[in-house]
Amino acid sequence: MVSVVRNKTIGLALTGAALLSLVIGRAPAIAQEKGGEKTVSAMETVTPWDKYLESEGVPVLRGFAVQDLMKSKLGPWKRYGVDGAYVYLDGAGGMTTGFIIEIQPGKQTKPVRHLYESRVVALSGEGEARFWLDGGKKIIAHWQKGTMFPFPMNVNYEIVNTGKEPARFYGVGWAPLAIDLYRDLDFVFNNKHNFTDRFSGQSDFFKPEPAEFRVSRRDGLGYAVSVTNLIPDVNTIKLYPAGHGMMETAWREAGGSGTTNRHFSMAFDNLDSHVEQFMPSVYEIGHRHGAGANVMYLSGHGYSLIWPPELGEHPFRDGNGSKVVRVDWGPNTVFVPPLNWYHQHFNPNKEPARFLKVGAFGSRVHIMASKEVFQEYPVVIEYQNEDPAVRKMFEAECAKNGVKSIMPTIERMMQLSKEEKEKKK
Repeated sequence: MVSVVRNKTIGLALTGAALLSLVIGRAPAIAQEKGGEKTVSAMETVTPWDKYLESEGVPVLRGFAVQDLMKSKLGPWKRYGVDGAYVYLDGAGGMTTGFIIEIQPGKQTKPVRHLYESRVVALSGEGEARFWLDGGKKIIAHWQKGTMFPFPMNVNYEIVNTGKEPARFYGVGWAPLAIDLYRDLDFVFNNKHNFTDRFSGQSDFFKPEPAEFRVSRRDGLGYAVSVTNLIPDVNTIKLYPAGHGMMETAWREAGGSGTTNRHFSMAFDNLDSHVEQFMPSVYEIGHRHGAGANVMYLSGHGYSLIWPPELGEHPFRDGNGSKVVRVDWGPNTVFVPPLNWYHQHFNPNKEPARFLKVGAFGSRVHIMASKEVFQEYPVVIEYQNEDPAVRKMFEAECAKNGVKSIMPTIERMMQLSKEEKEKKK
């Protein structure tokens, strides 16, 4: 098994034809002989998104994960007028990207707008964010550590640090998709169109919600979904039973509390976020889904296993354990599982673990014709079918931390599964 957390700053070594291709925006045409006829190959070698990343001049963190966003190296970001970095991890798949911005006390970002949507969470500090349409009144969102809010589509915004310490944000948006599709940065960052069905300058757009704001609907898995434009604190927001069926029953039999979560639809956008908390001494079911889901841990300590789909459901049993990647996590760790890679989260400790999926492309409320591409519902490995080494490893980690696993036996899970199927008949 490989234990990896890589942070790298992007660099391009360009010479000859490669340099020419970057300057003119495409690869040089190459004449080829084929059946006595000359054909021309002009395949692009650098994506518009990669060229944009290079042109922004800020550090770009890569790899499977970033261990601690609060310690990540930043650099001057001309576009925002503050320090920042991109977090474009291996699992982003050209769908989403993470980013960090840090604002010094008493300072603020430059005004920015863009033709894609993002959501941010404050990792430190306090202040206000201002949003407005051209010629319109500025609408204020007040924030502190733990507050989450969106950057609505193509709305002007600036963020102000009114506190006495540096304010750092982590955000996720679908910039790679927009920049690759349009291939025109002026169109993406200087477009004057107003999406007034999403934001029209209404004064209560960021109205603080009460402590237990309304859960307005349930999605196809029974998860709680709230429609709001400001979450006061992701660390303390009330969560609801995740509806994990037989596992909820089994964990409660063992004296546990089960898994709770809550999804959020914000700014009428095309993103999905959720906060989830799972109990001590258990691990979540193995699963895989589409690319671009940025997972950031808020509390607890544990690890996640990630492996490519071609290794199947039993990588250790089949002799491929060395190809399984382990990511150890704690507060402010972020990782993005690559497209359709299996991954599984483990909490071999005494305290609950809470994480925030900052963003993934695809809304649970505003559906798209291409919905299936983004795999809203994951493909899972049922506990009774998982690789036996997974449980053995977890039990060893629990013992190392002085706790006992409360995962139910395989036999009990099979019995509960049978009972659950009988109820559905």
